[in-house]
Amino acid sequence: MKLLLFIFIIMVTEQCLAAADVNAMLKTNRNVEWLDKEIEKININLQEKHSFSTRRALEKQLEELKGRRKKVFIQFLEESSGVDIVVLDEGRSDKKEKLLDEVQDILLPLVESVKRLSAKPRQLEKIKNEISKLHELINNRKKAKESLLLIQNDEQYISSLPLINQGINELESEIIKLEIELDGKTRLVKKEENGKASFIMRLKEFLSDFVKTKGKNLFLSITTLIFLYWVLLVFRNQVFKFQIFTGKLEFIRKTLMTLYSSISMTIAFLGAIMVLYFLNDWLLLTLIVIVLLGILWSLKQYLPRYIGEARLILNIGPVKEDELITWEGVPYLVKSLGFSATLENPLLSGGLLRIPVQEFFNKQSRKISRSEVLFPTKKEDWVKLEDGSIGQVKEQTPEVVSVLKMGGGIKTYRTKDFFEMGLENLTSGFCISEVLGLDYSIQADMLSKVVPTFSQKMKEYLYQESYIKDFARYFTCEFHSAGESSLNLVVILECSGELCRYYHKIKRDIQRNFIRIANEENLTIPFAQMTIHQG
Repeated sequence: MKLLLFIFIIMVTEQCLAAADVNAMLKTNRNVEWLDKEIEKININLQEKHSFSTRRALEKQLEELKGRRKKVFIQFLEESSGVDIVVLDEGRSDKKEKLLDEVQDILLPLVESVKRLSAKPRQLEKIKNEISKLHELINNRKKAKESLLLIQNDEQYISSLPLINQGINELESEIIKLEIELDGKTRLVKKEENGKASFIMRLKEFLSDFVKTKGKNLFLSITTLIFLYWVLLVFRNQVFKFQIFTGKLEFIRKTLMTLYSSISMTIAFLGAIMVLYFLNDWLLLTLIVIVLLGILWSLKQYLPRYIGEARLILNIGPVKEDELITWEGVPYLVKSLGFSATLENPLLSGGLLRIPVQEFFNKQSRKISRSEVLFPTKKEDWVKLEDGSIGQVKEQTPEVVSVLKMGGGIKTYRTKDFFEMGLENLTSGFCISEVLGLDYSIQADMLSKVVPTFSQKMKEYLYQESYIKDFARYFTCEFHSAGESSLNLVVILECSGELCRYYHKIKRDIQRNFIRIANEENLTIPFAQMTIHQG
């Protein structure tokens, strides 16, 4: 029983829905008939004589009624066939966004040139999309026509039969038009696919056309840019070769030179743009303007950096020309400042460096004194190394210093480390000081006899060596101190740089002659003693 009741309810519901659809269709039919009558009245009224303004008002009213009649008639077709025709018709419209149109108008030369390379593939793809849409429209119209044919002989739709027949006829006419359009587009696609050229061939044709037209214009524009800038540069060199601004006014000369160079580049760039303008090459002109706008837009982010660079270039920043600066731990003289700074240390091989000026933002230079040296050694100088050995500098560059030690070994230092070690340079002269000890048994005669005797004989024996006699500058032998187990003398010998290689030999000669004199005078040389106390 419940099943039969459920079936009965469904049947009643379907009949009610069908009756509602019929009532809606009949109501739409009456609206169409009323609109037809109104349109007929206006047409009859237009056949009479009227003023210009009245006729325009009637024609406008007629157009509005026809538009309403078309919408109501499409609504009738939808209600009678169950097909949403309005959406499909609206889908056929190929409207473009206004924003896209405006962008294309602005960049039209560039867009057209870029589109030319892929015009045929894009056109073919567009036709294929239209063919797909046409198939959908044709099937939709056929479905709507079949639905109208099913209700054509139904008695409950007898009052709407004229509109149904009109809908069938219009749908048949539209189907024929769409099929003709579909056939034409299908033939066009087959023709294009059979005779289309490869992408490489189209690209080759595009490049060939570019070289013949745009390439020539680009060459003329670049040539004009280079020529104008070269002429203005030559004129600048002729003007600024006169040393008008010197000394404290040097920054004015650099400021004027930089300003002149900027104006020269601007004039040369405008000349190149004018060439493209007179050649009517809007594509290249548009590209150059876009690049220029991009450059100007990026400048706002780097403006503080460019201001700092400008201060350095104009020699009014924290680093100035002809002053001393420390670069990587080594002092250099700032020779010139521009887009790259030139640093020089004449004591180093390859000591001329070119550094980008932005590297000096956090640097500070200072004035250099007349007696100040830029490096503690020169090539071929003799130095006393940290282990007490002697070596000769064979090479010193901004990166490394190579020292040849006595005996042939080569020791290499980083230039920064070598500079910071503070090694003793023996080339300009050096002093040897040796402390010698004698026994306390001679304490009474130490100052009156022993010291004079040692001084006389030590000088005599040392100067017997020709290499010492010729290059020794000063000699003395004096009492030094009273040690724990000996009375000490000190021998001081000042030598010129020619004796650098004999540094350790001279020390050995002093020790040898000390023993010789002690033996001659019967003097005792004590040894180190340790006193032990027993508690």
